[in-house]
Amino acid sequence: MIGASILAVNALHTLMRRGQATRVTSLLYLTPIFAVLLELLFFGVVPTATSIVGIVVTCFGVALVAWKASRAVR
Repeated sequence: MIGASILAVNALHTLMRRGQATRVTSLLYLTPIFAVLLELLFFGVVPTATSIVGIVVTCFGVALVAWKASRAVR
């Protein structure tokens, strides 16, 4: 776990130097979504309607940031 954290911080710093910090930090918002999916897979806990709405809004926001960043690179 510590190794993954160190690797993630190094990746963030590398991408910040290349001007891609916005894309990387937007991906941090996907962490709770993976937690919900793992909870469903391992424990059978079905997400509530509020959770599903939050997942959709979060994915839309991350996609919007990634789309704008990819257009800015070109």
